[in-house]
Amino acid sequence: MAASNQSSALMLKPQALWEIEPHLQVIAEAQFGLKIKFDSLDQPVDSSSMKPVDWLTIARRIACNYEYYDGFIIIHGSDTLAYTASALSFIFENLAKPVVVTGSQLPLLSARTDAANNFILALKIAAHVGLSGKPLAEVAVVFANKVLRGNRCQKISTSKRAAFASPNCKPLASVLQDGLQICRHAVRNSMRLGKPLVLNQQLETGVIDIALFPGISSQFLERVLNQEGVRGVVLRSFGAGNAPEAPDFLYMLKQKILERDLIVVAVTQCMHGSVRPGYYASGVGLIDCGVFSGGDMTPEAAFTKLMVLLPTINNYDNKKKISADLRGEITI
Repeated sequence: MAASNQSSALMLKPQALWEIEPHLQVIAEAQFGLKIKFDSLDQPVDSSSMKPVDWLTIARRIACNYEYYDGFIIIHGSDTLAYTASALSFIFENLAKPVVVTGSQLPLLSARTDAANNFILALKIAAHVGLSGKPLAEVAVVFANKVLRGNRCQKISTSKRAAFASPNCKPLASVLQDGLQICRHAVRNSMRLGKPLVLNQQLETGVIDIALFPGISSQFLERVLNQEGVRGVVLRSFGAGNAPEAPDFLYMLKQKILERDLIVVAVTQCMHGSVRPGYYASGVGLIDCGVFSGGDMTPEAAFTKLMVLLPTINNYDNKKKISADLRGEITI
């Protein structure tokens, strides 16, 4: 739960909770008359240093307070925000309250900060303001007047205020001149009455992310897949799920999948669109190797989904969950 602080004219660093809490409390009271409780990781963490254990810490803090609050806001640096939002969406099961992840491109105390507006919109979602009493019962990302599904968003800019986009899924809500507009057909069913919140607390850290590139060799692939502890692979394929047709490359991929019982899921390197197995001849090889289709999942969603699912995968039926829609992360 880290924000940014301008420590010099050129350097930004994580900001401690005590520095920003008074300002955020003033915003909450002035805008909505809300009293909010603050919590923080023991030490502020730059988002580029976030680890899976931090995702679990955040999830456990929310679970401990789940019965006492209407919603939750996580203030997060932008670099790995999409990973955290995706991870939390899979860690939580039966989530019936909003968990909103937000941040800013400029520090809260900067003269032109976007942090205040992002926080105000996050408060609206977390406190169900203007939502007709029906909460967005999922992990969402709030940035630049948009509310995005957490496991559908990607960071697209290092400088623009609209730092995040959801290329293959419409925003859950947007701020327009006449107020907050909810896209109801994009919002998942929030009726989880009688089902207690469950945390998937076993994360498989032996997941790697490989982007295909022209000239990638079987020797390179062998070295990467032979790393100790690797159990899952996100393969960023070309186009609609295409890969080199070189026999030695495909042979090596298939052998390593079989030898090491690897779970490999293909996503596209393109921001828009989906993996379409077998649509091109150059995509048939991945199917024959036993690679699962990630459809239009983001790499961040595929990566964190593997981390959550791998500890429970022990047969082929469980493996098929990789290509299934569990939290709205994939279009079926």
